[in-house]
Amino acid sequence: MKKLVCEICGSSQIEKKENHFACGVCGCIYTPEQVRGLLQDVSDTAPAAVVTPAPEPPSTELDNLYQLARRAREQNNAENAARYYDQIAMRNPTCWEACFFQVYYQSASCRIVDIHSAANRVKNCHDATMELIAKYVPKEKQLPAVVIVQQYTMTLAQSFFDTAENYYNNIDPSIRYQHGNETYDRMAAACDCDIFCGNAILKHFQNDKIIMKAAVSAWDTGIKLCNRLIRYASNTQHLYQIISQYSDLCLKYDEEKRKKQEESAKKDQQRELRSINAEIATLRRLKAEEPENRRFRLIMYVLAALSVIPPLAIFAYCSRNFIVVGMLVCFVLAIVFPNILIKVAQNRPVPPRNVDAQIRQLVSQKKKLEEQLQTPDRS
Repeated sequence: MKKLVCEICGSSQIEKKENHFACGVCGCIYTPEQVRGLLQDVSDTAPAAVVTPAPEPPSTELDNLYQLARRAREQNNAENAARYYDQIAMRNPTCWEACFFQVYYQSASCRIVDIHSAANRVKNCHDATMELIAKYVPKEKQLPAVVIVQQYTMTLAQSFFDTAENYYNNIDPSIRYQHGNETYDRMAAACDCDIFCGNAILKHFQNDKIIMKAAVSAWDTGIKLCNRLIRYASNTQHLYQIISQYSDLCLKYDEEKRKKQEESAKKDQQRELRSINAEIATLRRLKAEEPENRRFRLIMYVLAALSVIPPLAIFAYCSRNFIVVGMLVCFVLAIVFPNILIKVAQNRPVPPRNVDAQIRQLVSQKKKLEEQLQTPDRS
């Protein structure tokens, strides 16, 4: 015959409560839908009284729950994972895994309208989760635990953000403005999931450089989401402040990234210094060459004026003798040849009027850059 058998302890003492079923031995709770899967064929040949199996040791029951919860997590079965982790949390309140994943899976299956509250639940559980990892997880296992929380948080935050954004973009444009504030709140809460995860890691593992890389990764992902959120914000100043604040924290705790930025800034300063040196040299050359260029331009202008006289004289002669071709040639020469000389004169470079002031300003900028390049970074 078929009987209800507890999947945790194997007992058949499944009792019906008000709106659920519970095992009389280990206390495992089942919903009416879940209890249908507990039916198993049990031999009933002997009329003797049913022998109640002895309850398994608590550690064995807890191990079974961990196996079931992790299997549900691997299969991405949110309902079962949330149920098993909830039972683990009741039996082992110091378990970081249950503290985080019972909230995670309850929130992961939320509706679009509940994204804001679901994201808030996730971000609010980070501090307690990191505290449990710091207090009860051995030192050598803390990094994998923190990375698991960080990776799942980043995935969920990305999912919340994309879902809210896609839902908003698919709304009829004529009424889309009515949903702007609630959409912004949902996406902002998704950003906060990553930011708060990094903050919780900072609070409990500030002195661990390796674990702090997980915080930097969470902040970096939150910054990217904030950059996407800007286009939906009515007041962008707050977002820019958040981006600036956590960009500075990323540089502070990520030595490799900080060194790369310092090297990039140094190269930019060196490039700017070379540009200033070239500009100073150009201005000084123009200033030195200006007397000679002025004389050359004066000569060209005088020649341009004198070059008009011969064509005009020949033009007058041709006009008296009605030589039309000669008149046309002289007219063209009187216009073209002076213009050529004027353009030659104008091609000689002319220094700006305030060339001395510009040189002084560039020399001042050069000194500041040289001081910055010579001063070591003490951050």
